[in-house]
Amino acid sequence: MRLAVLAVSLAVGMGVAPRFEVVTVLPGTLKISCEMMASAVHNDVSLHVVGWGDEKLLAAAGAGKRNEPQFLKQKILLLVDYLKDWPGDTVVAIVDGSDVLFQAGMPEIRAGYKLVATEQRPIVFSAQRHCVADPLPRETCDLWPVPERSPYRYLCSGVWAGPVGRVLPLLEHSLGVLASDRRQACKKCDPGVFAQAYMFDGWNTSIALDYQTDFAVNVFGAHLDFGCSTGSEKWRTCPTGRVAPIFHLNVLQKKPTSTARPWLSRMPWTAAAPREGAEIRVNGALTPLGDLCPGLWLREAGEQKPKAGAADAGDGGIQRAADGGRRVADGGGGGGGLVHPAPPLPGSRALVGLAVLLCCGVAYYWHRRQRRPVKEA
Repeated sequence: MRLAVLAVSLAVGMGVAPRFEVVTVLPGTLKISCEMMASAVHNDVSLHVVGWGDEKLLAAAGAGKRNEPQFLKQKILLLVDYLKDWPGDTVVAIVDGSDVLFQAGMPEIRAGYKLVATEQRPIVFSAQRHCVADPLPRETCDLWPVPERSPYRYLCSGVWAGPVGRVLPLLEHSLGVLASDRRQACKKCDPGVFAQAYMFDGWNTSIALDYQTDFAVNVFGAHLDFGCSTGSEKWRTCPTGRVAPIFHLNVLQKKPTSTARPWLSRMPWTAAAPREGAEIRVNGALTPLGDLCPGLWLREAGEQKPKAGAADAGDGGIQRAADGGRRVADGGGGGGGLVHPAPPLPGSRALVGLAVLLCCGVAYYWHRRQRRPVKEA
C-alpha cells in the first residue's frame, strides 16, 4: 500500500501523466449496455469490460430480481483481480454497465477528473441529489456536507475514479463491509457500502465528491438535469452549467415512457452509428462490437444498416450468443439494437399543456353548472 501511494506521488511530482482507463463490469449484453458501448466507441473511450460470461455474476444477476450483496461482492472481486497487476499510478474510472453513457472522449474525462481530484484526495466519486442510505440508517442522510451552489450532495458509486494504488485498498475495504452481518440484507448495497467508507470509516480524507459535475452527472427521477443544450451535440448539466463527459442515468433509459428518451434520441451515436469493425476490450481481449451486440446498427460505406443475422431477444432471460458467450436480453425485443422512439414534435409539450388546461376549464364549468340552484317556477 505504501509503495503504491509513493509511486503515485512520484508520478505527480515528476509531472508524468499517468495512464487513464475506463472499466465496467457486465455479465453479458443488455440492450442498454450496447448503448453504453456504442457511445464509448463513438467518443474513442478506452473501455474495458470485465466479468463477461462469469457464472457467479450471472447467478447473482438472476433472470428476475438481483441478489444485491452477492452481485456487488462478485463485481468487486472481478475488479480486484483485473486491476491487481496494473501500475499503481494508472487512473481507472469505474462505471456502471447498464445505465452509463459517454458524450465525450478520454481527454475530457481525464480533464474532468483532474478538476476534482487533489493529491490528498485522488479518489473522485460522482455526486447525486438523493441519499441512498441502505444499508446505513436513514438518519445518516442529514450528516452529509451541504455543497455550495449545487444540488448534488450525496456520494454515488455509478461513476468514480482514482489511481489503482488507492482504488484497490478501497475495493478490499468494501469487501470487508459487505462481509458484516447487517450488510447481508441490503437492497441498494453499492452506494451504501461506499457511503459508509466515506462517512464513517475514514475514507473521506482520500475521497473527493464531484459536486459541480465536472466529471460526471447523475440523474434521478424526473430531474432532467442534463437537458440544457449547448447548441452542439453535447448537453449541459442545468444546475451547474457544466458539460459532464459521463452521464449516469440511474436506469432512466430502461423505461420506455421515460422523459429522458427525447434527449437520448438526439445523442450523437443514434445518428452516427459506430464504425464497422469497432472493438471493445472484453476480459482483456479485443472483441468486435458487432459480436457483443447482435443487431447493433453499424456504419458501413457511409450508410447505416442492421448487421446480418440479428437475433431477437424477447423472452427477458439470459441467452447464449452465437460465439458461446452470454447475452442478457432486455425483455423488450430488438436484440440489443440502438432503438429510441422519435423525439417529440416541436411545440408538442405546449399543445399538451393547452389541452390539459382546456379540459380543466370545461370540467370546472360543468361542475359549477351542476351546483347552481334550480329556480322555482
